[in-house]
Amino acid sequence: MDARLGRQVPISKFEIDNFKRELDCTHGNIIDLHQLLEVQGKYSDNNTNKGITPSESAPARSVTNYQGRVLVSEGSQQRSIPGTPETPRSEQSSLCSCAVCCMYPSPLARVSPVMWALSPASNTSISTDSGRGNPLNDLVEFEGWGTSLAWWPDVLGKMPEDVIDHITKAFFSPDGLNLNIVRYTIGGTTSGNYTCGQFRAGGATESFRDGPNQPYNWTRDAGQRRILAIAKDLGADTFEAFSNSPPQWMTITGCSKGNSGGDRLHSNFDISQAASFVQYATDVLEHFKTDWGITFQTYAPFNEPYGILGDGFWTGEEKEQEGCNIDHATMTEVIKLLYLQFRERNITTLLSVADETQVDTAVISQEYFHNAGISPLINKVNGHGYWDSNEVRRDVLHRNSVRDGHRLWMDEVGWGESPLHDMSQGLNLATRILMDIKVMVSSAWVYWQVMEDVGAWGLLAVPYNNASVANIKYNNGYSAFLQFTRYIRKGFSIINTNDGNTLAAYDARSGTLVLVVVNPSKENEQRVFNLDLFFGSLSEITATRTSPREQHQNVSQEVALVNTTLTYLSPAESITTLVLKNVTIGSTQSNLVQDGDFETQPTKWLLGG
Repeated sequence: MDARLGRQVPISKFEIDNFKRELDCTHGNIIDLHQLLEVQGKYSDNNTNKGITPSESAPARSVTNYQGRVLVSEGSQQRSIPGTPETPRSEQSSLCSCAVCCMYPSPLARVSPVMWALSPASNTSISTDSGRGNPLNDLVEFEGWGTSLAWWPDVLGKMPEDVIDHITKAFFSPDGLNLNIVRYTIGGTTSGNYTCGQFRAGGATESFRDGPNQPYNWTRDAGQRRILAIAKDLGADTFEAFSNSPPQWMTITGCSKGNSGGDRLHSNFDISQAASFVQYATDVLEHFKTDWGITFQTYAPFNEPYGILGDGFWTGEEKEQEGCNIDHATMTEVIKLLYLQFRERNITTLLSVADETQVDTAVISQEYFHNAGISPLINKVNGHGYWDSNEVRRDVLHRNSVRDGHRLWMDEVGWGESPLHDMSQGLNLATRILMDIKVMVSSAWVYWQVMEDVGAWGLLAVPYNNASVANIKYNNGYSAFLQFTRYIRKGFSIINTNDGNTLAAYDARSGTLVLVVVNPSKENEQRVFNLDLFFGSLSEITATRTSPREQHQNVSQEVALVNTTLTYLSPAESITTLVLKNVTIGSTQSNLVQDGDFETQPTKWLLGG
């Protein structure tokens, strides 16, 4: 945790109905704040410092922050007031009591209920109000987990059949990671024409066309296309196409690895070829649908185009893979042309942008497109997670996506492999999932290279020069990812916990509640969950765990469930998945202070006297 924990921000005269227990309770106790945030007095806005005082006879009021405006509810009426109050972040502690509540009262806004931040030694809970609303009508659906097919399928597709079968089942079958999202890269490299140096294994994805007057060659990229088809057969159902680079004959340098010249961005997209690029991409998407039975729901035309805050990374010969830096004005024109071309040809594929290298750069591109007036042409924002930390503005990326009506994915990130007994890869993966889903409110999460050669980023490692089933090595990241992907599935609703190290999800169709508990510390941590929002037997519970000593092992016997209180001792450096069956979610209080970025703001509201 950071130094912002417990920072005081002015708030006055919040009276809490039915305030069940004292706020200075010790570790392991639960604070019930029933009728939380019923405003009986007055409050001060942190930005404007203007107090609002209701009359003594006024009905209870609730305060909501929705898309940048503050709403005060009085009975069934709602009015706007100036300012946007800051709300407290969800904080973790070594001993915490976690209440589970419904997240995102608006499907579009994806705003999340406030979690009162107390001192590091305190515990928090939220209220329920069974008389108000049905939260199941408002929860945002999770779209799933996935991987990109750039590089590794080109290599895997040429390996022995038993290796292909083993690895594809490990990733896409229900008995494996059960990944449902597949990102396919439309190649930009002319086969055998490596004009600017060699590529890494699989890094030169073949283009289907070699020039403006050349015919399409649909036999190319056979390895990646084969793995895509197998993934679909095994159950993958969400497909996105993307371009790392336009075909090399559409670039300034004639190289699909970038441009070493020019300004600091090193832009390599030849704007005079924009119409040709749009036609090429559209032709490929149409051919996949009509001839190969693959419909891409979305297409991402750029990949890390603006570098790191405008410093281009794709500089040509020194690189080992496809990549193309592109300035914002050129991207804007390409987006416009793609949108028009899709409509003219009845292409149902929607546009995703801009797959920037890291979150802060994604915010820059997002703002440019918004100011250029092309946000309505875009369906989804994709972000990559490199050179990121908990300080980058995931909250801003989320808030801007809400403003523009866009879905938001974390669609590329990865870490170096670690063996099964070393949790470094697994904990990096798990803690990033928590940040990206709880703070950035990403509705899908995609790992970059699930398979690679030994010593790289793969969740599985296979020696490329000696591939066999016996030589497949499972890395720690595979077991860690399994703790999420096997249990939280497409269609589940992400619900909120006031514990930053727990991801919770609920499936109303099956009555399944899933809690993924991450302990990245070197110490054991006692976890206590208040499940008052859920009804049913609350007795059918299973638990599996990955740690330095075990890989996805059943530890159900270590979980204690008494009435609606679940207690679990989380071992050091572990990831545990708790699954409760046959439960029904109850109604929650609808008048909570809400803010989708409560996890990351530097100043927060705290309870005041």
